[in-house]
Amino acid sequence: MARRLLTIGAAVALTAAGVACGGDDAGSPTSPQGQVATQLIQEAGEDGMDVDEACVRRVTADLSDADARALLEDNEEELSMEGGLKLFELFECIDLDFDFDLDDLDFDD
Repeated sequence: MARRLLTIGAAVALTAAGVACGGDDAGSPTSPQGQVATQLIQEAGEDGMDVDEACVRRVTADLSDADARALLEDNEEELSMEGGLKLFELFECIDLDFDFDLDDLDFDD
């Protein structure tokens, strides 16, 4: 879901959609926003990604209820532009250290 959400965020950022605002219980683990955060954290861990859980919860807490439900239901067509743009903030929550060394590449071929 993490990779899918980031892809969805990029697509939604390029389209026009409605804007909504989040509910008061957005930080609760049982709220739609809390469920999105939990799912993202679980799936990132399964994929071997290192994520800052507090950051993920902070970002997803700002999603509207409608956007959070759209993500939980894999219904990206219902995701607002604001929700899609909010997903870009998840990049700050992910350790993108690929342990990649340019010296390992052979450019002489």
